[in-house]
Amino acid sequence: MYVERSCCPWIRFGDPLGRPFPIAQRSPVHCFSGPIASPALTVDQRQGAAQPHVAGPEFRYSAGMNGNIFTTALEFLDKYNGAVTAVATAFIAIFTIVLVFVTGRQARLTTAALNLARQEFVATHRPRVIVRYIQGPFENDEGRQFYWITFVNIGVNRAIIEAFGADLAKRSDGTDRWAPPGLDAEPKEISPIVLTCGQRHTFIVTARDIPEALVEIQIFREGVGDYQLCAVGLIRYRDGNGVARDTGFFRVLDDGRRSFVLSEHDSEMEYQD
Repeated sequence: MYVERSCCPWIRFGDPLGRPFPIAQRSPVHCFSGPIASPALTVDQRQGAAQPHVAGPEFRYSAGMNGNIFTTALEFLDKYNGAVTAVATAFIAIFTIVLVFVTGRQARLTTAALNLARQEFVATHRPRVIVRYIQGPFENDEGRQFYWITFVNIGVNRAIIEAFGADLAKRSDGTDRWAPPGLDAEPKEISPIVLTCGQRHTFIVTARDIPEALVEIQIFREGVGDYQLCAVGLIRYRDGNGVARDTGFFRVLDDGRRSFVLSEHDSEMEYQD
């Protein structure tokens, strides 16, 4: 290091930033030109400076390495931009397909759980259709007898009536045989009738025609009290789960009260599923 000749009261060394570094202030110095001698080194320092540095096996992490890795990654992405985009697009497509599959499966499971809950609710809160009352018998303008039968749903859920069959027929007291034209109470399909809780519906049941050849015989037997007038029938309905149930009835006419009453002899024909 060199010092420029100066007549200033202090000496300025060459500061790399141009800032003054005072050595001695307001003291006389001898201005000269030439190299400044370095301070004397000790024996140990000279020996250490004379020996070359040998790199050890220890690995030292450098902050510059992180920048090199980042630069290499950027160069790789820039070089293989199309391939990286294609691979990323493929992964996104696969993920989308898996997501659609999982979402669909979850939706099916949710729907199945809701259907099961609804079925359990309907099963435990089923509809129940019973015979509320039977009115009659009456006679129409043609001289044929008929009666009105009213059903009611006393269950919680709605009942859908799908079939109904009934007849007004005469039966022999002694033999339990049906007088002509016989009994036809088989249920037949009808237009669905929906009964909510507490709702009623009435059917009109009319006796069938008697063959003219047997009219006089039947009138005679009715006169001697050999026949019973019976109201027999069945109604079929289903609930919200599609389970079909039947309600059957069998009533006989009480001549004293002129109304239909339960028949003890045919109690098994009066039932509710």
